[in-house]
Amino acid sequence: DVSRSEMTRLDMIVSQFLKAVRPAKPKFALQKIDGILKETLALLKQEIINRDIKVEVECQDTLPRAKVDKGQIKQAFVNLIRNAVQAMPDGGKMRISASGSDQFVRISFRDSGVGIEPEHLARIFEPYYSTKPEGSGLGLMIVQRIVQEHGGRMEVGSKRGEGTMFTIYLPLGERRIRLLTRGEREA
Repeated sequence: DVSRSEMTRLDMIVSQFLKAVRPAKPKFALQKIDGILKETLALLKQEIINRDIKVEVECQDTLPRAKVDKGQIKQAFVNLIRNAVQAMPDGGKMRISASGSDQFVRISFRDSGVGIEPEHLARIFEPYYSTKPEGSGLGLMIVQRIVQEHGGRMEVGSKRGEGTMFTIYLPLGERRIRLLTRGEREA
């Protein structure tokens, strides 16, 4: 079991290194973000259970589809969820929410973990920077690169001892028309 665990960890480090060094061009297609999120959670289910983490998922009923590379977005979700899981060594709660507007899909990952010190927060997207002894320092850099290549943006907020929240904004593949209410038209 120890050897298998180490092999898996080393494989993940090598894979992330290769993705960081040789990033693939995204192959865009309209995708249901909530479907990608469900697949990612199924993939990480055992890891989440082993750490005694309760996951709460809230997706808007009419979540619009986004034009994304499914594999790359899944990788970004895996990296963010794994970071959250590792930030809660004694168990905790992770809340994932997804909503949409006429311009983007917003996906937030909030954990009840240890949080990130302010002096580390400014460096978390730097290559090879990690505060974890077993960390490669590539996970968040890869997430940021994927989001940027999709024309999106990321926000992060953290409080020591209260947890961290990463929010991804992905542009929609098909622009939706939003009708103005009477008050908005008159303003």
